[in-house]
Amino acid sequence: MGEINQQNVLTYNGEDGRDHIPAVPFWIAIIRGAQFLLALLIMALSAFASSVFGAAFFAGYGMAFFMFAWTLIFLGYIFGAPLFAPQAYNYWAHLGLEIVTNIFWLSTFALLAEESAGWDVVGAFGLDEFLPANWNAAINATKASAGLGALNWALFIVTLVSFGIFLHRHRLAHGATGFASNSFGGNRDAEKGNTVVTTQSVEMNNVQHHQVQQQYPVSA
Repeated sequence: MGEINQQNVLTYNGEDGRDHIPAVPFWIAIIRGAQFLLALLIMALSAFASSVFGAAFFAGYGMAFFMFAWTLIFLGYIFGAPLFAPQAYNYWAHLGLEIVTNIFWLSTFALLAEESAGWDVVGAFGLDEFLPANWNAAINATKASAGLGALNWALFIVTLVSFGIFLHRHRLAHGATGFASNSFGGNRDAEKGNTVVTTQSVEMNNVQHHQVQQQYPVSA
């Protein structure tokens, strides 16, 4: 189990052409799975609530629908690109999407929490007893969506901070460019190029020195 946790899940299909991808341990994949399931559950609860109240006056429901689609696309990119199309992966894009996703989830759970608080006023005056049964169920679904949205936002904060750490380690290990500015293995290619230039320079110096020796032979 320890070996699995130390593996880079983003290079599961092999290391070739993937040396620009930061190492991400297996436990991050578990958190990603939880993020997807929470997004799905929040969307389902919001869909039920919006079927009762409608989504026209409740922005939180529409945001929950959008965030499920966004989360699906985001997770598809950060896993699908490294595994199946490493040329399409860019760790700066990954980091930017992490930040944007955190902002979106913060907005989503805040909107749902605001709508839940609005329904609390009804309960405070004891009016919830006069509401239809499906209304009370929809109110509870909205409150559950808000709570799960806050949990999902917290999980995305964890993965944002974790990826920032993994990216920093990657850049320390592979240079400031992290192999992203050139073709895959760009730093290594640059190092090889410098070696060639140095070798050619040394060879030219040797040739010039040999020519000088021929022109001015050293007397015995």
